[in-house]
Order: sequence, then C-alpha cells, then structure tokens
Amino acid sequence: MTRLADSYCSGPRGAFNAPLTIGAMLARQAATRPDAMALKELTAAGDIGRAWTYAALHDDASRLA
Repeated sequence: MTRLADSYCSGPRGAFNAPLTIGAMLARQAATRPDAMALKELTAAGDIGRAWTYAALHDDASRLA
C-alpha cells in the first residue's frame, strides 16, 4: 500500500549537507531538468488531469509566492 508520505526520491540517504527549502529544491530541479515531469493531478475517478513539468511548476509557484 502506498501512503502519501512515501518518498520515491533517489537522493542521498542520511543527513543533509545543507538545509534546503522546498522552493530552492524546486528551483534546482527546474534549472537542471526543466522538461521532466514534476507533478500529476489525479481526478476523483483516478484519471490523470493536469500535469506540470519542473519548469512550469516553478513558474506557477514563483508567480503565486
């Protein structure tokens, strides 16, 4: 069973070298992998609705911040 708190990030394990905000992590991904899929919306029926690349998600987040 998958929980919302499960992470499938392949990043390093253990203590972080430097604290990063979510915004800083998103900016880093948008700079290095702008066209990679970042987020997909699921509808109530379980279908994929909207989808965002890292660049699009960063742009939307920056505009709203």
